Amino acid sequence: MAEPKNRRLVSEKRGFRVKPIKHPRYSYVVYRIADGRRVEQAYFQSERAANSHAYTENIRLKNEGLEGQILGPELRGQAIEATRKLAPYGKSLRDAVDFYELHLKSQDSLRQIKLEPFVKEFLKAKEEGKTGKKRRNAKPRYIGTLRYRLELLRGYLPEHGLGDLESEHLTDFLESRPMSGRTWNNYRRDFHVAFAWAVDQKYLLTNPAASVPEAQEDPINAQVLSLEEFLRLIKAAEKALQPVLALQGFAGLRRSEVEQIEWDNIKFDTERIVPTKTKSGKWRYIVMRPNLKAWLEQVPKDQRSGRVCMIRYRESLDRARLNAELLEWPHNCLRHSFSSYNLVAEENEPRLQMELGHTTPKILIEHYRAIVTPANAQAWWRITPE
Repeated sequence: MAEPKNRRLVSEKRGFRVKPIKHPRYSYVVYRIADGRRVEQAYFQSERAANSHAYTENIRLKNEGLEGQILGPELRGQAIEATRKLAPYGKSLRDAVDFYELHLKSQDSLRQIKLEPFVKEFLKAKEEGKTGKKRRNAKPRYIGTLRYRLELLRGYLPEHGLGDLESEHLTDFLESRPMSGRTWNNYRRDFHVAFAWAVDQKYLLTNPAASVPEAQEDPINAQVLSLEEFLRLIKAAEKALQPVLALQGFAGLRRSEVEQIEWDNIKFDTERIVPTKTKSGKWRYIVMRPNLKAWLEQVPKDQRSGRVCMIRYRESLDRARLNAELLEWPHNCLRHSFSSYNLVAEENEPRLQMELGHTTPKILIEHYRAIVTPANAQAWWRITPE
């Protein structure tokens, strides 16, 4: 059916207008003028369709206001700059607005998540081995440390939601508590672990602990027991504690390791100790020195099954210290004694590093080396049962 000849074409000075064109497929174009050129063009075969489209678009212009379509100089400049920045990524202004709107909505919903339920969910995931790259179950003692530190933070920020947290909040919390530089960094590390998991779960876009400054750590001077102190201690200890102390003083086992090591991990035939339940989760070799072997052989063969430590370690150690009149107990002193006396007596740093389970020599040099004399170092390895 032919188009009527007397229909008037839509023509709005500041809106959309219809113009006839010579085109092999289309007869009309609808457009508006912006910055001296045609924009938002659309092509139609029939005059009726073109007029309908222009009429509809002009109503939209009036409903939204010309400012929504005809930008002022400032908004136009911002739009041009934003479009230029987005172009290398193949994104439009609409993409940017949609993304940021989603971000704002997410932040608003995150503010509804209080720290208490988040801490419970994170600790449960940690216990079940559902966090971190290695995905292994965390040890109960580490879980306890995380719970203690996160609960302190929650008490400091009782009304804050997860989305409210910023690095300044964490820094203010750390500054509110008297602590050494080393302790500060330990707290910072644990917060980083917790909120990195929040990022993985899409609860947070960024980790607020990442921007918390690291503290300058005071140099740690390894403190060791003297020969006389260790002799008093091991003689005052009950029989069941003596092989445990020997493994710490002459093999450098940590408390958590010595409480879990089993007699099957002690190879008398090859004179090696092979702890498998270690801090890093990796087994290692430790040479069984003659005096350590003598202390372990004090245990009858028919009793060398299961765990070596069959007692309550802390209670037994406290009793032995009391009987030996050792009121001072430096942190990690038995492990530090092993490393310090061994380094001077054997002068084999690479092997000692391996036996301690360190990944770099720096740890040994900075934290596990006390000043001991060669004579005392040699005498340490002559401490044997009477």
